[in-house]
This record gives sequence, structure tokens and C-alpha cells, in this order.
Amino acid sequence: GSGRIRDALPVGTTGDATPGRSTRNKVARPSARRALYIFRFAIGKRTPQSSPSMKIALDAMGGDFGPPNIVGGAVLALHEYSHLEKLFLVGDTPKIEAELKKHACNDRRIEIIHATQVVEMSDGAVTAVRRKKDSSVSRAVDLVKKGEANAIVSAGHTGAAVAATTIKLRTLPGIDRPGIAAVIPTETNVFVLIDAGANSDARAEHLLQSANIGLV
Repeated sequence: GSGRIRDALPVGTTGDATPGRSTRNKVARPSARRALYIFRFAIGKRTPQSSPSMKIALDAMGGDFGPPNIVGGAVLALHEYSHLEKLFLVGDTPKIEAELKKHACNDRRIEIIHATQVVEMSDGAVTAVRRKKDSSVSRAVDLVKKGEANAIVSAGHTGAAVAATTIKLRTLPGIDRPGIAAVIPTETNVFVLIDAGANSDARAEHLLQSANIGLV
């Protein structure tokens, strides 16, 4: 059911692509440590030495419990993964600094990028991206567009995250629609489900394109 899939989702996904819809009251939220356990399971035998260095832009204001839980998860990730070369925390600087102070974290890999706006769960996806140009999710996507970050992670409004990345970064050649990827564990390995909710009216050619995305 949807609860099982949500528990298997990696950090930075909401499990619900419907704009403005929150899943807070529907299913239990996995803890940060459980999410780390699932991620360890997903990467298998990889070690920090064998994993490529990463520069991540994190929407620190996203989700029902951001920034406290988001920043807390970021601190856990920095302790766990030495190959995180850079972690951009995007959002309200005073609030982010206050959360980092609670965790006594002064990791030099962190860089705070100030954003004055937040996309609320009640906002329309495309409208929010166009009207809230200084939102944390939009600024995080801008870092990827400029080549300063390799990827964006957001636990907030899925529709806005999909819209912002599609508008600003575009899709791969030959791909008409973006897809949400969910890493789901099995007894012996993991598999990636694409698409996990970005498109409710996908045609056959879109399913084929999702398969091609999985090959990248």
C-alpha cells in the first residue's frame, strides 16, 4: 500500500505528487535514522572512498517540519557521508543558523544560501515557481542550473519541486515528462520505481521514456 512505499522513499521525497497535498495525517513518517538505514541498504557495498564526491542543494524550509527536521537530517548526513563535498542549506538564514547551533554544527562543508520566500503546501505548483522567485526550492534549483550543485533535495511541495526543476533545468533529450524515482528495498537488493506519482495520465510512450530515464 501507500504506507509501505512511503517508508521506502529516500530522504528528500514526499511520496505525493499532487500539488498542495500533505501526507502528514495519512501515514507514519519514517525517522531520520530509518531513512539513513534505507539509504545504506540502497547503496549496498559502496564506501565513501568508492562513491563520487557530491555537492547538494538542500531546501531547508521544505516539508511539514522544516527547518528543524531538515537541518537535523543534514547534520546526520554530514556525519555519515564523508564524500559530501558541499551542502548548501537554502532558506531563512537566521532560522537555519539557529538549528545548526542546536546541533553544535559548524561543519565547513555547509554554506547557507538565503531565501526570503517559502512555497506553502496550499500554493499551486507552477504559480508558486513563477511568483515566488526567491523561494527556497527555486533558489536551490538555481544552484544546480549554475553548476554550483550536482543535485537538489527537497522534502516540501513535490509539485513545486517538479515544476521548478522542469522549468529551469528542462528534461533529458527525448523525454516529454519528468518522473519521480523511488528507491524500494527487496529481500536481496533494491529497485527504482519510475514514475512514482508525477504523472497521473501517462501514455505508453511516457512509460517507455520512464524506462529510459532509469537507464541513465
